[in-house]
Amino acid sequence: MFEPFPSDRFQITAYCDACVHSAGLPALCLSVPADELRRRLRCSACDQKQVQIRIQYTGAGGFLYGRQ
Repeated sequence: MFEPFPSDRFQITAYCDACVHSAGLPALCLSVPADELRRRLRCSACDQKQVQIRIQYTGAGGFLYGRQ
């Protein structure tokens, strides 16, 4: 199976525009194209489909922004 965002380097968080609820999505969602995933999502708190996704890169290892 093609995995466009490998789970060891990326995570996806969904944000509801209607009620501002947010939730992390399981690694399985990383194998679904982003446009398709967004069309399928529905907020678990308010049941609306006004959901945005953010794909965060987590593969930088121990890098801490702003720390020397």
